[in-house]
Amino acid sequence: MDKRIFLVVIFLLMIGGITSSVLAADIRNGLTEDLAVRLLNNIVWALLGVVGVASIFAVLYSGFLFMTSGGDEKTLEEAKTFLKYAIIGVIMAALSFSVTTIMNSLLTG
Repeated sequence: MDKRIFLVVIFLLMIGGITSSVLAADIRNGLTEDLAVRLLNNIVWALLGVVGVASIFAVLYSGFLFMTSGGDEKTLEEAKTFLKYAIIGVIMAALSFSVTTIMNSLLTG
């Protein structure tokens, strides 16, 4: 439970840092109408980065489980499950990247 709280706090700090830098730049330069688009764009990019890193760690953990299973069927099944979900995560991150790029180009012109 403590790890989850720590990860949520780190995530919120990361998002807060991104959004505050965008807001600070816009307040200095005067508020523009594309503030919401850029703010959402930065948040989505941060989320994509988190998903990408989590997927890489899931693949590494799955490989570790494969290597240390010693033929144990339960551990091999756990490793296969982790690998399956990591691949799904990578695919979802790639699709999200594509949708974000398309939406950003449509919204910003």
